[in-house]
Amino acid sequence: MKEINQAYEVLSNPEKRRNYDQYGSEGSFGQSASAGGFGQGESIFKDIFDTFFGRGTDYSGQENYSGSRTRTQAGDDVLIDLVLTFKESVLGVKKKISIDLEKACGACRQTGAATTSDIVDCLSCRGRGIVNTIQRTILGTIRNQVTCSQCQGSGKRIKKKCGYCGGKKFTRQKEIIELSIPRGVQPDKRLRYQGIGNDGWYGGGKGDIYVSIKVKDNPYFQRKGNDIHVSLPISFLDAILGGKLKVITLEGIDKAEIAPGTQNGD
Repeated sequence: MKEINQAYEVLSNPEKRRNYDQYGSEGSFGQSASAGGFGQGESIFKDIFDTFFGRGTDYSGQENYSGSRTRTQAGDDVLIDLVLTFKESVLGVKKKISIDLEKACGACRQTGAATTSDIVDCLSCRGRGIVNTIQRTILGTIRNQVTCSQCQGSGKRIKKKCGYCGGKKFTRQKEIIELSIPRGVQPDKRLRYQGIGNDGWYGGGKGDIYVSIKVKDNPYFQRKGNDIHVSLPISFLDAILGGKLKVITLEGIDKAEIAPGTQNGD
């Protein structure tokens, strides 16, 4: 409350506000700031200002509205599950998968409108992207500016939507992509493939694809860390005398050396 009162004093007093804009300091409220910049005082001032007015401000008092929807932005990430066999998880594999991805609409170039003439100013905010509200607080009456809910801050509305994407600015398309699964991948491991996910906004980069690995159980092989364990039934005579016995491996049949006197569970 003390910080709010101090900030309000600066906002409501033209002289104090002018000093703060010019020198980055106003008495005890700006002691942590240095001339020509805010330092720690800027953070306090900005946080309180954003809380009440719903917008950013620079030290000169100029408003920076963040409602524009035409800024470049990366596409959304995608998370999928991928089931591997035991052998694929150990030796690695290349997997082709079919996935639905969001593609930027080429017909309207992500405007969402049938033609450029179908994009007009929003009636609610009159093209500003913000609307004014009056808020009564213990500090008095405060004018609050918030993002227009009708146009989501863009300041525009569409009279006729794009016939290709229906005004969504994206279309969903099925793609076949090949994923390279590394050797020795652990169950429940999450792999990241950069830049092959959904398209971004207005030329922004593509999102990533995250793959959550699931591994099928194998009745013969058991994995413990990076080791593979196999239960090999042998006869009583083989256990006493020893010898070479055939054993199945992930890469074919091999022979295992059984030492004389081998005990159960060795």
